[in-house]
Amino acid sequence: LFQILFLCALIHGIQIWIRRFLAGVSHVSHLMVGPFLSALSQAVFKKNDRDFEELLSALQVVYGLDEPVKAKRWVTTKHILLRVRRQILGPLELRQRVLLVKLAFELVENDGVKLAGEKWERIWELQMVHVDNGCLSDPPSVELYMEKRQSPIKSPAGLSHPIPEWDGFRGSNGNERSHLELDLALKGSSCRAGLGNAAMKFTVHRMTQRRLQDNYSLPSLPNTDISILKA
Repeated sequence: LFQILFLCALIHGIQIWIRRFLAGVSHVSHLMVGPFLSALSQAVFKKNDRDFEELLSALQVVYGLDEPVKAKRWVTTKHILLRVRRQILGPLELRQRVLLVKLAFELVENDGVKLAGEKWERIWELQMVHVDNGCLSDPPSVELYMEKRQSPIKSPAGLSHPIPEWDGFRGSNGNERSHLELDLALKGSSCRAGLGNAAMKFTVHRMTQRRLQDNYSLPSLPNTDISILKA
């Protein structure tokens, strides 16, 4: 049960973390809010290099290209979602990637209105604490993907080349699946959505404690603060 809650909390925690940056923009309807959140998401999630190279090699074969780099024009969003695993790097590398987004967007404006609002710097300061503590980074002991099957990449000419198709907790499908897994784990007439949300909050609380203890050698904290379940 804890592993299911851990995965649920991991998914929802990252989504919530990205959305928190909206508190730092000048207005949520600003034209650059969408590109900003998209760039932030791309900075957080890094494509698995080996999977991407394998995808390019498969596209090279089916389209008869002389080198893999030319296959990039044939890569689709569906290819990335099904064939390429994503990972969240360690605190140092993640910090560098995320701060590049900050530098790229803090001076951006539309019709004279900057994307960065009055709370921009404060929000970034608060959210980077989670990056530095390793709260967002993939835990090395938890496997977020499993190989679903070997399925072919096909070209319009009918040529095909099989490569792995991955199934994981990343993305909207994984998000919905995490809810399903949680519902299956918490059986009973009294186990409603509120209990599931409370359980995930408590799991995030435990995850934060563990990361702080691992990174700063802090003593074990007692689980007496039940107020988090009421938040």
